[in-house]
Amino acid sequence: MAKKPETVKSGVRKKENMKENSKGLRAQLTKFLDVDKGALVPKGDACFPVRKDINTGKLRDDLCKDLDRIRAGADEDPFSNSIMMLALDISRRLEKGTLSYSAIESLIQRLTANTFALRAERMGNYLGELDPDKNDKLLRKVVMALAFPIGVGRKAKAKPVPFDKFKARVEQELLGIVFTAHPTFSITGDLMHDLVALATGRDSAGKPLTPARKKAIFKSAIGSEHRPDKGLDLAQEHALSLEGIANLQAAMRRAYDVIFWVAEDIYPGQAKDLVPKLLSVASWVGYDIDGRSDINWTDTLYKRLRVQLFQLQHYLDSVRKIITINKKPGTNKPLRKSLAKLESRLKIAIDELGEEMKVFGAYEAKESSHDEQIRLIAKQMHEGRSRRLVESTELIDYINTAIVQCRENSIGAKRIHGLCVLRAELTNYGLGMARTHVRINASQLHNSIRKAIGMETSPDDPINAAIYTNALNKLIGRTKPVSINFGSILAEQMSGKRLFMIVAQMLKYVDATTPVRFLIAECETSFTLLTALYFAKLFGVEDKIDISPLFETDVALIRGHKVIEEVLENPRYREYVKNRGRLCIQTGFSDAGRYLGQVAATLSIENLHLNIGRVLARHGLEEVQLLIFDTHGESIGRGGHPVSLVDRLHYLASPYSRKKFEDSHLPFKEEISFQGGDGYQYFMNETASYAVVTRILETMLGTSDEAENDPFYEDADYAAEIVNTIKQFNREVMDDPDYAALLGAFGTNMLYPSGSRPVKRQHEGGAGKSLFSHPSQTRAIPQNAILQQFGMLANTLGGVGQVYRKNPEKFRALYSTSPRFKRVMKMVEYAFAYSEVEVFKAYIDTFDPGCWLSRAGRTSNQARSDDMIKLAGTLEEAGFHEKLVRIYRVFQKEYMDIRSWLLGRDCSGRPAVGRGRVIPKKARDDLLLLHGIRLALIHELYLLSTR
Repeated sequence: MAKKPETVKSGVRKKENMKENSKGLRAQLTKFLDVDKGALVPKGDACFPVRKDINTGKLRDDLCKDLDRIRAGADEDPFSNSIMMLALDISRRLEKGTLSYSAIESLIQRLTANTFALRAERMGNYLGELDPDKNDKLLRKVVMALAFPIGVGRKAKAKPVPFDKFKARVEQELLGIVFTAHPTFSITGDLMHDLVALATGRDSAGKPLTPARKKAIFKSAIGSEHRPDKGLDLAQEHALSLEGIANLQAAMRRAYDVIFWVAEDIYPGQAKDLVPKLLSVASWVGYDIDGRSDINWTDTLYKRLRVQLFQLQHYLDSVRKIITINKKPGTNKPLRKSLAKLESRLKIAIDELGEEMKVFGAYEAKESSHDEQIRLIAKQMHEGRSRRLVESTELIDYINTAIVQCRENSIGAKRIHGLCVLRAELTNYGLGMARTHVRINASQLHNSIRKAIGMETSPDDPINAAIYTNALNKLIGRTKPVSINFGSILAEQMSGKRLFMIVAQMLKYVDATTPVRFLIAECETSFTLLTALYFAKLFGVEDKIDISPLFETDVALIRGHKVIEEVLENPRYREYVKNRGRLCIQTGFSDAGRYLGQVAATLSIENLHLNIGRVLARHGLEEVQLLIFDTHGESIGRGGHPVSLVDRLHYLASPYSRKKFEDSHLPFKEEISFQGGDGYQYFMNETASYAVVTRILETMLGTSDEAENDPFYEDADYAAEIVNTIKQFNREVMDDPDYAALLGAFGTNMLYPSGSRPVKRQHEGGAGKSLFSHPSQTRAIPQNAILQQFGMLANTLGGVGQVYRKNPEKFRALYSTSPRFKRVMKMVEYAFAYSEVEVFKAYIDTFDPGCWLSRAGRTSNQARSDDMIKLAGTLEEAGFHEKLVRIYRVFQKEYMDIRSWLLGRDCSGRPAVGRGRVIPKKARDDLLLLHGIRLALIHELYLLSTR
C-alpha cells in the first residue's frame, strides 16, 4: 500500500540552494585540474606540440587580472575596448614567444571544461529536486490533493472526492512532450550522458555517482573535444531520441506506480479501473521534411517501424515479468492462459517486424536495384499483414480479460498492478514508443495542388484567392478515397502528396489506432488547411490525422485566429474538426523570436492562444479540445526559459491564459518541444526524466495564484505598446541589409554542423535568397548561434531598451508587481548576462582597416606591419566595416538602455563589468577570456592570409 504522504515542499529549488549547489561541480573540477597540472589536450588530438610545463590555472588567473586591470582604466578612456585590448595582449605574447599556442590550446580546454561543469550545475538547478525517492513523495502529495479538498489532510479522515471525479482527472492528457529533430547537438552523445550524470549525481542505472566515477567524468570532459559527434546523421539523432523516449517512459511508469498505489490506498479495490494518461509523448524525428529534401520516404517508414519494434519488445518484456509473478502457486489457469496468449501475439508481431526490418536493411545496403528493393519491401509488408499488430485494442482486450480474471479470483493488488500499468502504456503510446508527428511546409502542399485546380499564382493572391478556394471546395466535395500501394509512393514526385501517402501506409501497416499529427509550417492562409483536408480525404485518412497549422511569422501571428475563423466557416472543415473532437495548432517561438523579438513573440503567441479560444466559443465549439503545440528551443533566443523548468512551462502558456480557458470550460491541452541534443539531454537518464515528469505534474495539477490580479493584464494599452515597440524594432532590423551583412560576416564558420538538417532551407524548384541578401532563408538556429558567437543576443534584447527608455518608472513598477512581466523579462536579464557590447564591437573592428593601420604603425616587426597594411587595403576595398558599424550602433543603444535598467548608472567603474548579472563572475570571466582568445587567433589567421 502507498505510504501516507509526508509534508514535502515543492520540488523547485530555492535561490539560496541554487547558489550553494552552483559552487560544487566547478569547484571540484578546478581542484581536479589544479592537482594534475600540464597540457590538457591529449597528444594525439593536439594541434600544436604538447608542452608539459603548462599551468593553465595560473595562466587563466593572469589573463583575468589583465582583463580587470584594463577594465579599471575604462573611465579614463571611454574609447577603449577591454576585449580588444585583451586580444592584443594575447597576440603580443604569442608574437614575443612568452605565450605558446600549446598553452592557449590547453587553456581553451580548461575554460571549456569549466563551462561544461557550469552547464551541469545549471541543469541540476533547472530541474529542481532530483532525488527519485523525494520526487515520489512530492508526486504522492500532488495525487493526494486530487482526492482531498485543498487544506484537508488525510489525517483528518476527510471524505475523498468521488472516485469518478478522481479518475477523470488522472485520465486527462494534461500536457504533451514532443521530441523534434532540430540540429542542436552541441556535444557528443558520450558527453551528453556525462553531463546528465554530473547534473543529477547519478548514473544511467540510477545509482549515486561514486568519487571514482565522477573523477572519470571530469577526466573525460577535460580530454574530449566539445563538439557534436563527427559524421552526425539522422540515424544517430533518431537513436538518441529513442533513448530519451525510453527513459521518459520509465519515468512515466514510476509516476503511474505512485498514482495506482495512492489510489488503492484511498479507493480500495477501485484502482484497477484507472487508466491514467497525464502526459503524452510524440516525436517527429525522421518524419519532418519541412525545408529539407534529404529524407527519403523509405527512411521515414523504416524509422516508424523501428519505433514500433522497440515498443512491442518493451511490452513483451513487461508481459513476461507479469507471467513470472503469476507462476506462483495459487494463480488460476485462465489468467495464465490469457497471459500466454498475450505473450504469443506479441512474439508473432515482433518476429514479423524483424523480417520486415531485414528487408529494409537490404534496401539501406543497396543489395539490389532500387525498384526491386521497393518491390521486396511491399511484398514482405503485404504478405505479413495478418501477423502484424495494427490495433492496440487487440492487446488491451487481452489485458482487460486478465484483470477481470484477477478480480474474479481475488488476486491482490500487487499481482494486478503490472497489468494496470501496461494497459495505461498501451492506451497512451499505442503501438509505438511515441505518437507520430509529420511535418511539411505550406509551399510543398501548394505545389501539390496547383495542377488539380489550375493555380498559377500564390494562394493568397487577392485577385485569384476566392477562385482557388472555390475550386478547392468543389474538389473536396467530389473526392472519393483512392487505393494506393508502395508503387504509388515511388511514382509520386510532389512531396506534399507523397507525405499523405506515407501516412496512409503507416496507418494501414503500423498503427491504425493512434492518430497522426500533420504539421504544416509557414501556414498563413485557410487555403492551406483546406488543401490538407483534400489530400486527407483523397487517401482516406481524415478520421485518423489531426491537421495542424504552424503560426510563427509576423503575418501568421496577427492573422492566425482569422485563418482559423475562416476555415471553420467552411462546412467541410468544420465537420472534420467536430468529428476529430479537437482543433490543433502549432506556434513557433524560434522563428517568431527572430522576426519579432523574443519578448514580442511570447506575448503575441499568448494573445493568439486566447483569440483562437474565443473563435471556438463564437462558433459554438466549446466541446472541441483546443490543442496548442508550442515549439521552442533550449536557448534564450529560441524561447527556452533559463530559470527553471517550472518557469519554462509558465512562460510558454501563462497561468492567466490557462485560467481563462478553464473559466470558459474550453478543453485545453498544451504540448511543448524538446529539440535535438540540447532538448534530449534532460532525458539521458531516468533520474533526470523523472524530475522532468514530477515538475510538470506538480505544475499542471497544482494551483497558481499568478493568474489572479496580475497588473500586466490590467493595462492592455501598455502591453500593446511593449509588443508593438519591440516588433517594430526587430522588423526594421530583419530588413536592414546591414544586419544581413553582420550575419554573413563570419557566417557559420565559427560553428560546428550541429545536426543532419541543412543550415539553409531546401526548396522544391530552386534556391532562395542568399544569407547575405536577407536572413530569412537561413534557419533560426544558426542565426541565433551566430549572434551568440558575436556576444550579442540581439533578438532577445532588441527593442526592450526602447520600451524602457520611453517610461522607466512604469517599466520598473510593472516588473516589481507583475509575475508575467517579470518572468518574460528574466529572458532579457539572462540574454544581457551572456552579452557584452565590447565583445560585439571587437569582432566588428576586425573588419576595420583603420584599426589595422593604427596597429601597423605601432608594430616594431616590419614584416608583420607590412602584413597589417596589406590586410587594411583588402578590407578597405571590401567596404564591409561601414555596414557592420551601423548595425552595431543600433544594438549598442539598446544594450545601453537595458544596462541602465539592470545595473543602474550610478555605480563606479564601467557598469557592464558584471555587477548585478545573473551568472557568476567567474563564469562570465571565462566567457570573456574565450572571446579574447578567439579574437587573437582570428587576428593571426587574418595576417597569415596576406602571405
